[in-house]
Amino acid sequence: MIGKTILRLSLALGILAPAVDPGDALAQGAGQPPPAIARLVSATDSLGPDGRVVLGLAIDLAPGWKTYWRSPGEGGVAPEFDWSASSNLERAEVRFPIPERQVVGGVTSIVYPGSVTLPIDVVARDPKQPLRVSLIFRYGVCHDICVPREDRLALELSPGAGAPGPAAAAIEAAQALVPLPFAQAGLTLKKAWTTAGPKPTLKLSIEAAEPLTPADILVEGPETVWFEQPQLAVPDLAPGGKGGVILASIPLGPAGAPELLAGHQLTVTLLAGPRSADTTVTLPK
Repeated sequence: MIGKTILRLSLALGILAPAVDPGDALAQGAGQPPPAIARLVSATDSLGPDGRVVLGLAIDLAPGWKTYWRSPGEGGVAPEFDWSASSNLERAEVRFPIPERQVVGGVTSIVYPGSVTLPIDVVARDPKQPLRVSLIFRYGVCHDICVPREDRLALELSPGAGAPGPAAAAIEAAQALVPLPFAQAGLTLKKAWTTAGPKPTLKLSIEAAEPLTPADILVEGPETVWFEQPQLAVPDLAPGGKGGVILASIPLGPAGAPELLAGHQLTVTLLAGPRSADTTVTLPK
């Protein structure tokens, strides 16, 4: 799947990436550093008494390289996480800080344009036993070419008091950039509907308790439908005043998108700095 996505992007941009081994360093040239290095880090020096810990998947990117959000857009590569080789692991939930939209050659990608840390909420089966987290992480990175990566990472934590570790501040900063639920951000998705015709659109009506100017709205839904950059109508309100209704009109493709979306659940992520938030909505059949 990764190869097909990269080929689609390469064709769209008129660029073909050379064949590479995902386990290779993928350096641009001899003696050059790899475009990406992934690391597992922990917010604490041990597994806490409740068996919970927050890890971070730190992706260090070389200058000019980017990687992709959970829903990468038309020209991206979705990250994949395989935790199956872990021991004493009950659950691992990856959280994604706010990304940004990039449009290159008419192809939309949702990216992290520089190094990023993904917070991971981890729960051990038995808090009195060591936890070994083993991850096969598959992802894509792009510069002038796009290449797939496969990194095998591991981290072990023994039971203890769960005191803050050296990576605590970086993970906390990444957590602060993860979108909140709509309700916590003072937002309500009042209505979502589609319009048909030569230019089908998804319409969203979002009520804000306080003045808010979103930079973008990202929508995730069926792979058969694509969601373009929204047109936003935001009420002109003075700072400190009450909020209002944000109207978003999001062009859809293909032409039959409204029928393809009927009855499907969408994830809506509103990007507005520290008040970024997401929610889900099911469109009427």
